[in-house]
Amino acid sequence: MENNSGAHITPLPVRHVFRAQWDSYNDGIYFVTVCTRNQNHYFGNIVDNEMYLTAVGQRLEQCIIEINERFPYAKVLNHVVMPNHFHAVVEIKNVPLRNSFNKGCLKTSKRTLSLNRDSHFNSGLGVVVGQLKGAVSRWARKNGFEFAWQQRFHEHIIRTGKAFENIMAYIDSNIVNWNKDCFYRE
Repeated sequence: MENNSGAHITPLPVRHVFRAQWDSYNDGIYFVTVCTRNQNHYFGNIVDNEMYLTAVGQRLEQCIIEINERFPYAKVLNHVVMPNHFHAVVEIKNVPLRNSFNKGCLKTSKRTLSLNRDSHFNSGLGVVVGQLKGAVSRWARKNGFEFAWQQRFHEHIIRTGKAFENIMAYIDSNIVNWNKDCFYRE
């Protein structure tokens, strides 16, 4: 394929759609899990049921907290940073049609943001998670830390009060139950 100047353009790969087609990810409460590449322990270690964060883990914690300040349409209701992943319950509502926020460690990309059902990476949730991952990656690279994320993230749409309570309890007890966690690695 060629553009107007005759230069060759490689088309973007068609990605498998695995998000719920009936949800725009712009209005709801979501349980998000993001892992490190190869489940490496970049964020810290758990000793005697206490999480000890590395510098990268501390930066991640800071960026998660900043979501509430940087994105008026997003609110982190609960989160936990584990050695090789983090969980967060994120509420998304009142997403603007164009995101123009550019503060702190979470910086909006320069491309125009058009929110629609066909592009999850442009959804309110996708933008928040993408900006968080990018901020931590940029900081780690700038400061000379080895670090890499798993390519995508997992999300679960929280649709009932009982599911919300169960997920909040899971997050609150995640550190204590680390050796039973599906992401547990020595």
